[in-house]
Amino acid sequence: MPRNKLKKIGSQHRFRFTGIFVRSGFKSYHEYYSPTLLLKDVRLKENNQLMCDHLWFNYTKGFQKLGSLIRDDLISFDARVDDYYKGYINGSHHDYKLSRPTKIDLKPISNLKRPPLPIGNNAVIIGKIMLENKKFYLKHGRPYDDFFVDLYQKWLVKTNKD
Repeated sequence: MPRNKLKKIGSQHRFRFTGIFVRSGFKSYHEYYSPTLLLKDVRLKENNQLMCDHLWFNYTKGFQKLGSLIRDDLISFDARVDDYYKGYINGSHHDYKLSRPTKIDLKPISNLKRPPLPIGNNAVIIGKIMLENKKFYLKHGRPYDDFFVDLYQKWLVKTNKD
């Protein structure tokens, strides 16, 4: 079902939104992986109106600068509505998303100590994501590559020594 509330506010202006962090993941293009994150209950900040139940975002440096996220962290950001075709060519449909998020802020769910996050090092972040989701990925036949996990674990050891 298209995200008609996003369509209605249009793409002419940037708006402030909030969303609740669910989990990180990745999308793959053959052997290249790109980290992503899932937000639920995405709302228009000015009136707290629910715009859509969930959205996936590229895990850009703006999000990475928040550090390791914990489920139910509240994320605020500015973005513009954009349209795209969801799915593959034969089964695709027109839908709407939020793109180019900026001014990304975090309202943490707790004061728990958060592990560091390697900003701008997507290969290491992919390793972190694979390790965090190992059980799910193996159960569902999703890619799990020890190469990336080892990169993350080595980065973590080096970071904790410094």
